[in-house]
This record gives sequence, structure tokens and C-alpha cells, in this order.
Amino acid sequence: MWPVGSSRCSCMMDGSVLVQTSDIKGAGTDAQVSVVLFGEKDGVVVDSGTHKLDNSSNNFERGALDMFMITCRDLGDKLTRLVITSDHNGLASSWHLNSVEVLDTARGSSTCFPCSKWFDGSKDPASLQQVLLPAGATAAGLELLQYEVVVYTSDIRGAGTDANISIELHGQKDHTGPMRLETSANNFERGIRDAFSLAAPDLGPLMHVVVVKEGGGLAGDWHLQMVEVLHPGLQQRFCFPYGDWIKGNKRCILQQQDTAAGAGARQVTYKVSVTTSDVRGAGTDANVSIVLYGTQGDTGERRLESSANDFERGKTDTFFLASPNIGELKSLRISHDNSGLGSAWHLDRVEVASHANSQPLIFPYRKWLDDKHGCSVVLWPDNDGDGSGDTGQQMQETEYNIKVYTSDMRGAGTDASVYVEIHGSQGSIGATRLENATNNFERNRVDEFVVKGSELGDLTKLVIWHDNSGASAD
Repeated sequence: MWPVGSSRCSCMMDGSVLVQTSDIKGAGTDAQVSVVLFGEKDGVVVDSGTHKLDNSSNNFERGALDMFMITCRDLGDKLTRLVITSDHNGLASSWHLNSVEVLDTARGSSTCFPCSKWFDGSKDPASLQQVLLPAGATAAGLELLQYEVVVYTSDIRGAGTDANISIELHGQKDHTGPMRLETSANNFERGIRDAFSLAAPDLGPLMHVVVVKEGGGLAGDWHLQMVEVLHPGLQQRFCFPYGDWIKGNKRCILQQQDTAAGAGARQVTYKVSVTTSDVRGAGTDANVSIVLYGTQGDTGERRLESSANDFERGKTDTFFLASPNIGELKSLRISHDNSGLGSAWHLDRVEVASHANSQPLIFPYRKWLDDKHGCSVVLWPDNDGDGSGDTGQQMQETEYNIKVYTSDMRGAGTDASVYVEIHGSQGSIGATRLENATNNFERNRVDEFVVKGSELGDLTKLVIWHDNSGASAD
């Protein structure tokens, strides 16, 4: 037992961290080690913040017991877990940790955290960070869950990064400390989906995540599209869109946007995953487009394209559509323009997820889209799980005639692509490109277009913009 310090501040904890390196061949390490302690105080989960374990000794040698003093916020009467991390630097970077013991000097209590695992980034980068529970925790019903964290890097020029990326998960019941996102693959490249498995207790429904970017050198800036987290206990997927650059060393909070509030959610990011069938000749080189229809309008027709070779046999391609909230998703129309040598396409299914839906909606098809069968089809979701779409009421489209008047002044015309959003009392039509067979948007010209979409009621607003492309974009 340890004496109670009479002058100790009740809001702080003074303690010691005893680290026992295993007594096996190669167990010692020259790497830097850090720790985060977790406890519960007044019914709230609290943590110590990150503490580097360092002193004047040659620490973490084979069979050695090293002691480190720490001061942190009071973590309550009982520690619930700790996270210990190795940076895997130095000539002897691998490490076999036997256990960690934490002594609360004021309370005279100790908590032991068994480990008996290797921290070896050359074999498994994920092993460099371990979440440890107190001895006997499993018998007491405490366990760690394996969360699947999926990070989507945007598909734009220069989007990838060589920086170090970590994430914190924050739920209604608990939160994690910073957890490194690293696998043996080349992570966070342009247009790539990276998946990670992270151990943590039941955090409850997730509210937000914190993404931290550090370093990266010349290839440090990163354009992050979205983070998805699958809570294994709830079997619920939480989506955290971002869609912007992260420059320099930065800590970014990604909120889970709630579209249930209807018009209160201005923009929604829809993740569209398109699976081409695994049959002979299934892939297509044609241009593919999609429209999502909901109870509050539609997304407008969007071209599905990326820097990859999309719509190949047996492949799933993922795209992100930002749109005004269209409400509850009811159906979609997917089509191609029949261009290219191999234009016929055998579509297996489309999955659509957004932060409004805990599970993606699946739109099965498993048929050809070609000259014989037609190059466009309306699909409904498989709500009852029988493998077929549950055919609903056919979406009645309204035609909107749009006239665009370009001014009669020097340099008024543009070669850029022009888009509109149409808003009405009953919903909206998302970004739709204005194009026809003529050379549009020339000086002192009137260009006419027909946009097909959902019935919007009384029109309230039109948003128009261009993408700044072409030689004369302004």
C-alpha cells in the first residue's frame, strides 16, 4: 500500500506506470513507448491523455521492469483500460511486452494489465498499438469489440498522402484515444478505400470522430472524402463525410450528419457502390450515369466516373454524390450511353448508403443493359431481403424548361461546364449539367435546356454555377 498524500488536489492523479518487458529472446526495444489510461469518474469515462514513457534509464530491455511517474486528471477509483503504443523506431524496434501495472499513489491502489504480445510493425503494423484490459476483466464480462473503420481518400489530383493518420471514436457511452491507422499496404492513396480493424469497448452509438494528420513531407496534404465506422455490437454503420483538404498538421472533427431532420440537412453525401456481374463480357466502356429519387426530390443525373478503369467484370466501383437532401430514398435510374467498343453491360446490383441509413439499400438487377434490353433501367430496393427489388410506384418525372441568357459584354461567354440546382416547395433536384448539341453560353446568346426530374411544387430557388474548366472559363 502507498501513503495517502494530504496535499493532493482532488482533480489530479499522481501515479506510477510499471512496464514489464518479457524475458524472451529479442523482447527488448529501442522504440519510444506511450500510454493512455482510461477510468470512470462520476459516471463519465475520462482519459489521461497521451504520456510518453521516458526517464534517464535504458528502458524496455529484456526481462526489465521500468517505472515511470505520471500526473494526469483524476481517473476515478478504478481504471478500465489502457492503450499502449510503440513508434517502432530504432535499430531494435520490435518489443514483447509482458504486462503493465499502474499505481495510484494517493488511493494506494494498483491495477495490472496483462499483455504477453509482440509489438512488431514489420510483421503487423496494427500490433504497434494494443488495448489492454485489467486482469480478470474478461471474467467480469468486460470485452473489446473489433470496429471496422473504412477511410475513403478522394479521387482528385494530389489527394493521397504519406502523412501519419490516427483517429478517435466518440460515442454516447465512451470514447477512444488516438488510434493509428496503418496496415502493410500503401494507405491513403488517391481514390482508394482503406479498411482497418480497431479494438475498443462498446462506445454506444457514435456521435463524431476525430481525424489527426501529422507529417507527410512533400506529399503531406490529403483530401479526405469520408470515414465509415461499423459498430460490431450494434451492427450499425456510421458515416462521417468530409470532402475537403486537410493541410499541415491538423486535428479535424467529423460529425455524423443527421438527415432525419429533413430540410435541416442542407447537403447529404450518398455513397453509391456499383457491382458489375461476374459473367463473360459483363464489363462496359460506356459512360454510366445515375439518378437517385427520394421523397423530397432527386439528385439530378450524375455521371459515375473516377480515375480507375470502372465497370469491369466482377468489380465493385464506389462513387460519392453530394446533393441536397432528397429524403427517404425510394428508387434510382441507372443508364449508359452505349458508347465504346464494349458497351453492353451486365449489372449485378447497386448499393446506396448515406448518413441517414445505418445500412445501405441494395438495388438488385442481374441483367444486361444493352441495345436489345435497353440501356436504362429504374431499380427499387430489396427491402424484404428476397434478392429482388420491391417494385414501387413509377416515378413521374416533370420537365423543366430552362433558358440561360449570357450577357452582351466583352468576354461574357464561357467554355466551362454549367450546372443548376432547382429547389421547390416539395423538394429539390441536385446538380444537373446544362448541355445540348450546340455551342452554349456564348456572348449575347440565349440557350434553352430541358431538365427532367421530380415534381417540386412551387419553385423557390435556382442555384447556377460552372466548374471553371476550359480555355475561357470566366
